[in-house]
Amino acid sequence: MTRILRVCVAALGLAAVLGATACDDKPDDKASESASASASESPSDKEEKTTESAPEPDSKEAGIARFEEYMHSVGSGDAKGACEMAAKMFASQKECVSAYGFMFAQMPDNEAKALTKATVDASQVEESKPGELFIPESAIELGITFSEPFGDYPLYFEDGSWYIRDNE
Repeated sequence: MTRILRVCVAALGLAAVLGATACDDKPDDKASESASASASESPSDKEEKTTESAPEPDSKEAGIARFEEYMHSVGSGDAKGACEMAAKMFASQKECVSAYGFMFAQMPDNEAKALTKATVDASQVEESKPGELFIPESAIELGITFSEPFGDYPLYFEDGSWYIRDNE
């Protein structure tokens, strides 16, 4: 299991012991701004964005794009966004959100900021078979050195979406 997910699982255990939850039902300002920006776009603007040579959902390119979205969610403190890709490793969506929320509180600001801009070098991503990718730590371009190893990420495509596989 990768460093981030190990921290999440540990956080979940600590949150359970303390009876704490990191779930926040209040809308965050960035999400509100994003929602109002989306609402002000015309339908044709949205169509142009979605029809511009989007990769097939189960392609290597789509898996990498989804993983980059995951890293950006983690960096911006968006537990629900991160859990869209990581939740299958937890017993419930609520557990996932709680664990990530706790982890965000522990993450150094410079590492969070780096994750919001992180990218993946596609040339280093291995596709073992259709619907399975392996993103080695060396392919993840963070721009800084993290305090602990970031880890490798195996991904799999299921039910129309990409997910992180627990690699332990």
